[in-house]
Order: sequence, then structure tokens, then C-alpha cells
Amino acid sequence: MSARELDGNGWVEIKGNPISKVGVYQYLGKSIGLPGLEPDKLYNVLRPAEELSSKDAIDSFKLVPWIDEHTMLGEAFGTSPEEKGVEGVIGEDVYFEYPYLRANIKLFSDNLTESVESGKRDLSCGYRCEYELESGEFDGVTYDVVQRRIRGNHIASVGTGRMGKDVAVLDSSEKLTFSIDSEEFAMAGENEDKGKKAEDGDMTLEKLATMVGDMKKGLDECMSTVKDMKSAKDAEEEEAAKKKAEDEEKAKADEKKGEGMDAGVVAELQKEIATLKQENANLKTAQDAAPSLADMQKSLAEKEAIVGRLSPVIGAFDHSEMVDANAVAKYGVDKLSIACDEGTELTALNAFLQANPQPRVIATGEDAGEAMDEAEAYINGNEE
Repeated sequence: MSARELDGNGWVEIKGNPISKVGVYQYLGKSIGLPGLEPDKLYNVLRPAEELSSKDAIDSFKLVPWIDEHTMLGEAFGTSPEEKGVEGVIGEDVYFEYPYLRANIKLFSDNLTESVESGKRDLSCGYRCEYELESGEFDGVTYDVVQRRIRGNHIASVGTGRMGKDVAVLDSSEKLTFSIDSEEFAMAGENEDKGKKAEDGDMTLEKLATMVGDMKKGLDECMSTVKDMKSAKDAEEEEAAKKKAEDEEKAKADEKKGEGMDAGVVAELQKEIATLKQENANLKTAQDAAPSLADMQKSLAEKEAIVGRLSPVIGAFDHSEMVDANAVAKYGVDKLSIACDEGTELTALNAFLQANPQPRVIATGEDAGEAMDEAEAYINGNEE
């Protein structure tokens, strides 16, 4: 049975739609806004069931506006619903069904209805919350921070979410994704004694200096590694040359000793000498094939370039363990669900970034102190 229904006015209503989910998600320290956290470091944050299922949290999401793209609404945020334009509403049938917060949602706007039918089907909740420093483990994943007192503000139709495909919604054969935005912010006025609100994404001289310092540190570490590799290679070459000289000297001595030996014994010794020479030649070939300093510097530059283009699209991510641009490209196409053949990830990602240069989920500057929870919902799927 379809979950999508039309009322007497022709407005679409979907019942039991997921709008948020329990779990551990990553956020930058500057988005959390607690003292002692590094601004540009990713922290694991738990959204616990007891908070998402609380009566106050559930009631706060009832009858909040459905809008096109995120804007925190209300006098406290400087934008009224009529200024933004309300496209629909979350109904009063909001309930928790582990691990999801579900609700009935109704769409009024013809423009947004057409956008949804054209593929803009992801949903994301905008809400306020309070963060607490608390460590633990949930479903095998450790966390450092916990969200408390979650309070709804709106639900927004947005571009493709960051969490990928997760939940099918009860509507026809077409499925939507349920996603959660990793840019969430502290509850206004309730975290002021625990640290400053999250900063916006504008680049400052201080941020630029930090970025340059981090790049220099990474380059210094790379140069140190290259130096160590070169020293090891030089030591191997010296050892190989020494061994070769010793082998040749021994061969000459053995040859001299074998002047009166049986011809068969001499032939066997000559065969062993030829084998040693071949092994030395193979060692020299392997050493010559070792990567040069210039090759390593070029590889590092290519990696940093693709990271710089990918980060604005999918958000900050830890690439320290990714050895080169191809590794970053494999991560990028997976996060963006780009279909391509194995070995062509870098070409596919470059083509995608050329065609889509702007971020698909954009954090607003003035709302940088508020939580954004991106939840994709399937408006066309079948109940299973």
C-alpha cells in the first residue's frame, strides 16, 4: 500500500516518514562549540535513543514548517516563516520507532512538489541541541560527545545527503535515501557558558595560516620519510657493492684453487658464480625502480589538489591514511555514489567535480551556531 496520500485539496501526505536516527556521527570541533576541542578535528558524536525518544523532543517536531533548503526560522534567528516561504508541514503524528524518529509530513507547494518529482527528495531536520563531553561506545563505535535536549525548528528539502542510502519509505517502487547532516550546532543561549558558538565557514588569515602550517608539517614529514628511504637505499647499494666485490674476490680465489680440479667441479662453481651475478643484477634493477623524490612530491601535490576540490562537496574528512590521489578518489566516488569501473575512480571524480563545482549541502553562515540534521526520506517506495 502506498504511503503517499492525497487529501481533498490535492496535497500530498506521507505517513511514518523517517526524519532523524539514533547513531554515532562525526562533527568538526568548531561545529560542537565546546572548550578544549580542536576546531578542525572530527569528533564522534552520539545521538542517543533516550534523547530522540523523549516527549519534549518528539513534541518539538510537531507542526514545524517544511521549507526548501535550510534556514533557521523564528525571531531568535532573524528569519520569519513568511520571509522564507513555507512549502509544507510536519504533522502531529510524530513518534519514535527505534532507531528512527518518524512523522507524517504534508507538502503544500506546487513548486516543491515538482522539485520532489524531479528528484530533490532528501530531507534534513534543522534543530537546536546541547552538547556534552562524554565518552563511551555504541554499536562497537566509540564516541567523545553526546547530543542532549534536541528541539525541532524545521524540516528542509535538500540535495543529496551525506550518509548515503539507508531507509526505504513506503511509496511505490522508487526509493529515497535517509541521510543525516554532519553540520549540527549547539542550542542557542544554552551552551554559552560552555564555549563559543560554531564559527562560520569564511576563510580568515588565522585559518589560512593554520592550513599552511599543516601543509608544511605534512611536507616536512614527507621529506623526512624520503630522506630515510634514500639513506636506506644508499646503504643497500653500498652493501650490495661490497658483497659483489667479496663474491668476485672469492670467485677469483676459487678459480685459482680450482686450476687442478676436476672439470665437473669447476663447471659447477662457475654455474654458482653466474647465479650470484644474476641475483646482483636483479637487486640493482629493483633499486633503480625505487620512487624518486620528485615522483613522491608530485604524488603528494596531486593528492592535496583532489582533497582540496573534494572537501567543499562532501565536507571535511580525514585523508592522512590515504597514500595518493587514487585512494582519495576511491573514497570520493564511494561517498558520492558515483558509478565507475575499478581503476577509473580519479577520472570519474574529476569529471563529476568539473560538472558540480559547488557543495551539494551548504551550511549557512548566520545559522552556523545551530544544528542541521540531514535526513533523506523516500517519497516513492514500497512498504516491506
